[in-house]
Amino acid sequence: MNDRAKLWKLARRAAYFLAGSLLCACAEDDEQRSDFEVSAGESVVVPRCQVDARALGLDEATPIGVTASELFGWISVPHSEPLGWLSPGPSESHARLDAFGPEQGSSELLLEFEPIGARLLTRLPIDEASIGLCPTSLGLDVNLHLSTSSGALDERVQTTLEVTQADYALLPALYLPLDSLQGSFTAQISLGSGYGYSQPPQLWLSLRLSEAGATGKLVLVTLVGNGRSELGILPTLARFPDGPDACQEGTYLVAPDHSVDGVSRDAMLQQLNGASPALLDGGPATLELEYSGVGERACLQPRSATSPTTVWFPAAARLRSSDGRIDGSIQTTLRGDAASGALRSQAAARSDLTDAAAAAAAAPSYGLLEPIDFSGFAGGSFAFQADVTVTSGTGSWIVSGIIDPQCSAATATDPRCFGRATTELWGARWSKP
Repeated sequence: MNDRAKLWKLARRAAYFLAGSLLCACAEDDEQRSDFEVSAGESVVVPRCQVDARALGLDEATPIGVTASELFGWISVPHSEPLGWLSPGPSESHARLDAFGPEQGSSELLLEFEPIGARLLTRLPIDEASIGLCPTSLGLDVNLHLSTSSGALDERVQTTLEVTQADYALLPALYLPLDSLQGSFTAQISLGSGYGYSQPPQLWLSLRLSEAGATGKLVLVTLVGNGRSELGILPTLARFPDGPDACQEGTYLVAPDHSVDGVSRDAMLQQLNGASPALLDGGPATLELEYSGVGERACLQPRSATSPTTVWFPAAARLRSSDGRIDGSIQTTLRGDAASGALRSQAAARSDLTDAAAAAAAAPSYGLLEPIDFSGFAGGSFAFQADVTVTSGTGSWIVSGIIDPQCSAATATDPRCFGRATTELWGARWSKP
């Protein structure tokens, strides 16, 4: 296996967001296998697929329901996203990222794609373990111009986007050697004693692209060796988008009304808001709940063999009870899927404060109008959740006191010493009548 293949394997081991994408070409040859991996517990499954590639006319019908020309229609539009540069992470003894620049903090990433051509990639599983993991896809060859607002990156490369669904495309693996960058980006790396580069440092761009925008990150990939072993570092340098539209790895951006398998941001908000007012347990008081999305987009995780199509986005929940106990807003995350055949929308938020006085002072900011006594506790926990389907709607807003484990040196290895306990101090539970 050559150095580049080793580097590729190293990167994909750290990139589980590619799991479920089913987008990269697979082959019997280890050096050309897919970046796609399925994590099953601690194990990783790499599908082995035989690939048949042929040229595809831009207006030719395809198995995914759209033509290459239709895809290029939105792909070739410039895509701009806020980019957040991060601080260097924990160091390794064999290699350490000391600093990088010149851009720091907030920047802007611009992606411009010039169409070249298209190919149909038909895959067949080579072994039984790969059945269902070798999808047919489109390979869209493009010239990519990747640039940042302050000039750290200004790169032009030829690459390939892969598409298995009509609404998004993946850039499987793009490596940019630091010594050939056209922009002003630099990185200072210290190597451990006796180590040298097995492969020069490179930037790795991971990218998921949709009509709604681009999501991904820039990672520094470094492979070093000392004659006995080869090791790597994979610090993430930047993420995009930076802000409320930021997505979890493995997801892509969608517009509010964009629906896949019956799941969309608009439908989730409608379902959650339709479960108001709800009846508080113990009645007759009711609770009004009003949800609104934060940002203008949502994050969609495509359906896979192990999970349904799922949509996430940040939101604000406005709560007001008729008995005067609750009146305020909280920040939450909404999640929706249709695994049962119908839309199910959920909200969840949790905040743990490890100081009793701070917890007591924070209660009003969560819309809790009754004083809550955290005396004798190590802090407070605030947990909100709601679960709404086509037939039911339930939820709770629970405040608990945090109890630190009381362990002596003699009992420090007891499993009960490795976690905090909580005691409910205040609670509201509700259901849609």
